[in-house]
Amino acid sequence: MRQSEAIAQIFELCPDRRLVCANGLISRWASMSARDGQAFYMLGSMGLAPSIALGMALAKPDTPVGVIDGDGNLLMDASSLAAIGNAPVRDFVHFNLNNRSYSSTGGQPTVARFGLFERLSKAAGYDQSHLISSFEDLRNVCSRLGSGRVFCEITITEHDEFEPRRVALTCAEIARVVALTFEQNSERKG
Repeated sequence: MRQSEAIAQIFELCPDRRLVCANGLISRWASMSARDGQAFYMLGSMGLAPSIALGMALAKPDTPVGVIDGDGNLLMDASSLAAIGNAPVRDFVHFNLNNRSYSSTGGQPTVARFGLFERLSKAAGYDQSHLISSFEDLRNVCSRLGSGRVFCEITITEHDEFEPRRVALTCAEIARVVALTFEQNSERKG
């Protein structure tokens, strides 16, 4: 599975979920797959996407929230696993794309063996933890989302053949789109 393919599948399988996308290539690929208002693109701050997603989930408990993260990003702030694993959130999913490299900065190897984060998320208190290596596994897990804190470590074993364009939104535009989406979601449920 390629990183670009996994991200496209996540957006297709989770159309009503607000997803915070880690910086670098993850946000760049996500900007090619997400619908307007579906994604918050991290521009810069490596490792903070899970914490931002947690803040969104705590602020709007009735909104399905998640994060699309990478192994290099999660290694920068692995303490977010414990924060999420112990937070009172009802519908939170953490997708971690593990390609065992810092792909956004040149492909330097990480120390993240396949299965590392799945085991860490269990120990940190997530309600469910899955190691996903196929589109079928991903579809099966996504079809059952809806309660608790779910961690999905997705093994990325193939390289993408090209790099996607940069996210074409400014930070202020990204924040405005997400704020508007949350307001609309609140109005529909209220």
